[in-house]
Amino acid sequence: SWTVSNSQISGFEPRGSGFGKNASGNPLWMAVGAQYNAANATSMASTTDGINWTRSSALGDGVFKDCAYGQGTWVAVGNSIMKWSSNGGLTWNVGSYFSADSVSYGGGLWIAGGEQASYVSRDGRNWTLESGLPATGTVPRAAYGNGRWVVGQGSQIRSSTDGVTWSAISSPVGLPQGVAYGSGTWLIGGNGGTIATSPDGETWTTIGSSTSGLPASTAITNVAAGNGRFVASSNFRVVAAGQVTTGLSGTTTISAANG
Repeated sequence: SWTVSNSQISGFEPRGSGFGKNASGNPLWMAVGAQYNAANATSMASTTDGINWTRSSALGDGVFKDCAYGQGTWVAVGNSIMKWSSNGGLTWNVGSYFSADSVSYGGGLWIAGGEQASYVSRDGRNWTLESGLPATGTVPRAAYGNGRWVVGQGSQIRSSTDGVTWSAISSPVGLPQGVAYGSGTWLIGGNGGTIATSPDGETWTTIGSSTSGLPASTAITNVAAGNGRFVASSNFRVVAAGQVTTGLSGTTTISAANG
């Protein structure tokens, strides 16, 4: 089951989250999103435990869809904008101008997914079109772990060991959206609070909302992993945090974040 966060930040609609480090090199969760009508609207929040969140105005105005960390750099993407930060999100630099709904880092490669195209980068600052994923009008969300990329795209889950050649299977969670790798387990979110887990990114086990404890009324649009914990978010709030462990028998258990 998952622990639902009670950190409701006024003026903030979270769209995506990531796990990385702050300016001091300590673990940090970050959520980015859209501002809405409030006197102190914000597009960014952060936390050290995945439960209690603090707003920040550092990212500035805009509609941001996702963020990720790698090579000492945070990258945030959204509507016709990409920003990067090399000091833990304290200050941000404007990078390439393209629209993307997701961004991920792994194996020395960044992948950002948009509605009509995907983009790749080696440094998180300079981007080129990705030709290996089909531009089908759907939004790919990618994650990297254990030498493999996994992308939720349309009604399929795609995987690749090099970010160039991809294989595909039918999605077990409806429209696959948030995906992450942590504690030896892949986790992907979908419609109706449904998630699925996999030990290898190819064979998946579906877990319904009645088992996971995630709200059945929401789609899990983003998942991030770090420090033995997954954080899931929908378009309107940070939904929950949970821990994943795998026993000697290979059985995967998702337990509450507070143990």
